[in-house]
Amino acid sequence: TTPPWGVPPCPYPTSQWTRPIGPSRQPGILGQRPQAHTTTASPVPTDIAATMHTMSLTPPDNMWYMDT
Repeated sequence: TTPPWGVPPCPYPTSQWTRPIGPSRQPGILGQRPQAHTTTASPVPTDIAATMHTMSLTPPDNMWYMDT
């Protein structure tokens, strides 16, 4: 069974693209690629009070109190 349309003149690749084998022997324009960083440290609870004082422009006042 032949399709009713003609065969296109090969605008598509006729073979599978192959990846280069092995690492690149030449460094790029920015030099060698950096080593990937991996970590296994577990998360630590955040000290909210220290964070809030770090974000303020004035140091914390120990005599401060909230008047309601």
